[in-house]
Amino acid sequence: MKKYGVLIISAIFFLTGVGFYWKAQQTPATEDLSSLSSSSPLDRVPSSDNIAEVDTLNRMIFTIKDKTQVDPAIKQIIEYAKQHPESEAAQIYSVFAQPIYLFKGIAWRLRMLVEPIDAAYIGSISWLRAIKRNSDRRSPHIDALFDYFVDPNPDENIAGQKGQFVSLAQFQDYMAKNVNSTVLKQLSALEEILKKNSNENNPLFMFDSALVFGADVGPNMTSQTVRYRKVMPGHIQAIIANMYERMGFGLYLASYNMEKLARFLNTLTTQSLIAKKSDFQRGILSNVFDIHLQSPKEISAVLARNEFADFMTLRKQSAEYLPKSLTYLRHAINVRIKAFREMEKLSKMPNQREYFVNPDFIVSRPAVTLAALQKRMKLLYANNAELFTDRVDSKNSFNVNIAALFNPNNPKIKDLKKLYPRTSDFKADPEKYGSDPKTFKWNYEYGTAQNWPDPTFGGLLPGTSTPAQYREKLISISRDASTPALQAWLRLFM
Repeated sequence: MKKYGVLIISAIFFLTGVGFYWKAQQTPATEDLSSLSSSSPLDRVPSSDNIAEVDTLNRMIFTIKDKTQVDPAIKQIIEYAKQHPESEAAQIYSVFAQPIYLFKGIAWRLRMLVEPIDAAYIGSISWLRAIKRNSDRRSPHIDALFDYFVDPNPDENIAGQKGQFVSLAQFQDYMAKNVNSTVLKQLSALEEILKKNSNENNPLFMFDSALVFGADVGPNMTSQTVRYRKVMPGHIQAIIANMYERMGFGLYLASYNMEKLARFLNTLTTQSLIAKKSDFQRGILSNVFDIHLQSPKEISAVLARNEFADFMTLRKQSAEYLPKSLTYLRHAINVRIKAFREMEKLSKMPNQREYFVNPDFIVSRPAVTLAALQKRMKLLYANNAELFTDRVDSKNSFNVNIAALFNPNNPKIKDLKKLYPRTSDFKADPEKYGSDPKTFKWNYEYGTAQNWPDPTFGGLLPGTSTPAQYREKLISISRDASTPALQAWLRLFM
């Protein structure tokens, strides 16, 4: 769900003024902006030519006071862009505005999928309430957008889907087909805008911080350069890369049958909390339940049940989704490298805080380097096994075949449960030693797998035949910034 959440956040980026804005500041929340003297280059007010059109577009957004005004504002922005094809700012605003309607009422439409999952239901309601409680800290149009996304809309047909989602498969296909097709069209439009941009050192437009704080606050901001930020081609490239990456991950998830997800998670929750007689000696929860944490050993036993036979198996749609997933991830790394190189150039420029996102911050992170991104690209573009060299121990190299995970004809990935340790692959040691509630000792190695049915993990690590070899390779992969998603995928089976 979180991957799809990024799609939503990125799509409403310019209307909400949220997105990555807080990163752009790169200053403590308590910074006294009045310390920026009038002679400071950071206090230069952008020229009226740069901000006039953005102000025109932003006024269309500032008119939004409640959810009923969102759709008219979107239409107005799109129509303005059609009438001003020469305006890069108008075209970019239109690109980000067009997918928004796809998520109208999305919280309500997902309700029947989220509510049955106890932990997800509690977490999502708490999160949404926290956002609503703080609505007075943001511009009114953001609160209107909140209502637009969460309120019920049972009578509306949204891109062929009406009412609530009745299955995860329906939601998966809605995202993989309806949403992706629209977003893909808009991303292509963004890339065309970048191709036509004659000077990559000039901002595409100025981002107005009033989109976050409100139209009334903007003119009163201490520094107008803190208010207006330069959005450069490199920033847009980074957003494009993020979107392609999220669509790639979304398609991968949509390739698998997840219908029993609620049943699976609730089973683990039920097994964790065993009713008992209260002795009122410990915390509230432990007064009512004996808490039995679910380790991989218990998870393995649940996955082995017949009721979960289809869970995490390839869907027929995987023949379409998996190859597309890899294509999108490959395109994402291509664009991300372009963005990184643009940020490297900008990081050498003065007045870093004039930019939408501080370029120096982007390129100075020790774990994310051009070399790491190029290594990721090499691994993603390989159609067969590719040599992977440990970032720390250069003498340690082994083959990695990422393409194997995206081949719908690969029999080893047709059921991801078969990559998970079997119940016989765990030690028979007890969960704790001793019976005295005050002096017993926890067995912290309880539930640690000793073996795996397929040490190659679907052909991802060809030539791996023993648990020791797998663990050694996992260590190398885990300390390499080029493979964060691969690390997460492998640790699902730990």
